[in-house]
Amino acid sequence: MIVVLADDFTGAAELAGIGLRYGLNVKLQTRCTTDTSVDLLAIDSDTRALEAHTASRKLSAYAAAIETIPVDLLYKKTDSVWRGHIGLEITTLMQELAYRRALLIPANPSSGRIIKDGACFIHNTPLHLTDFANDPHFPVRGSRVREYLASSHLPVSVCKATDAIPQEGIVIGEASHFDDLLAWCPSVTSQTLAAGAAEFFAALLTHRGYSVIAHPDYHPTAEARTLFVNGSASSASRKFVATCRSAGVPVCTFPGELNALFDNYEALLDRWVEATIHAFQSSRCVLAAIDKPLLTDTTISAALTQCLALLVERLLAERAITEIFAEGGATAAGIIKRMNWTSLAPVNEIAPGTVRMRIETNPLLHFTTKPGSYPWPQSVSAYIFNP
Repeated sequence: MIVVLADDFTGAAELAGIGLRYGLNVKLQTRCTTDTSVDLLAIDSDTRALEAHTASRKLSAYAAAIETIPVDLLYKKTDSVWRGHIGLEITTLMQELAYRRALLIPANPSSGRIIKDGACFIHNTPLHLTDFANDPHFPVRGSRVREYLASSHLPVSVCKATDAIPQEGIVIGEASHFDDLLAWCPSVTSQTLAAGAAEFFAALLTHRGYSVIAHPDYHPTAEARTLFVNGSASSASRKFVATCRSAGVPVCTFPGELNALFDNYEALLDRWVEATIHAFQSSRCVLAAIDKPLLTDTTISAALTQCLALLVERLLAERAITEIFAEGGATAAGIIKRMNWTSLAPVNEIAPGTVRMRIETNPLLHFTTKPGSYPWPQSVSAYIFNP
């Protein structure tokens, strides 16, 4: 069995979607129950937002559970723009599971996210000159990838696939094309922990003999009552909100000023719920969005994420929606936690990173998620803007 361990929900969903693409039987869990009835078990450890020492302890517990099941390949999913406790989590898994070496490649060349000459780039722009420099939790201060693992006590090397690589420590692999990722695959031995972004995982499946299978395109039905939940402040998310407005799609934004959030929390939530329910009376698609400037106050950001989750809970209680599309890892995780959905069955990879899942405790409800920095795929946009 293949096990993927991701530090957030959208990362786990993204790799679950790749498993579908390659014809695997897949399950996604938010608690590690070590279900061995599937080909691929994707686990959200939900450690990205934790303090470092708490994340390490939690990951140690996951490692102990994983050690009890027959795992053919363990893949540590990391963020392609280096958010999270990457060095700490890799080091913890290496220690707990006795790996001598980790091969880390957080590159997604098809979306312009590459590692070359020891640095990380997005469409040839150094990472620290992109929007990710303003991330409220993990702001990027430079683009030299070795610096991102400066806190690791293990030796760190940056290598090309043609180099003779060390047998111990953490090796960061450079990659600018999918062929570069394939060239790295033979280096993943039983003593090597594979880690990185989505496309390195796809390369490993290809290297192991799996083939991409044809899946029918997903097209939402006209009867579906669909809620889009937007908790991201990325440029792609802001553009999506603006496009919805210009196309006449109801956009229900947070109904108040952020500095009044804690004084009027319940009243603001009630207003938001009422406005969203009213919007569904005239439209099958509604967008609920924060639609505020990028937040650097993590306390307010966390409260808004919780507010979005409560909004979804209230709407589900009113039976107002059958499909949820959540944008942003923190948003998706907040909804998942609030609803206590611990096991999901991925059913459609709508596009890379955009995965539709059936809630196992509520089979009539589907939950689709994608990272906030990715745009919604064409099939989803067409459903919204061409009713």
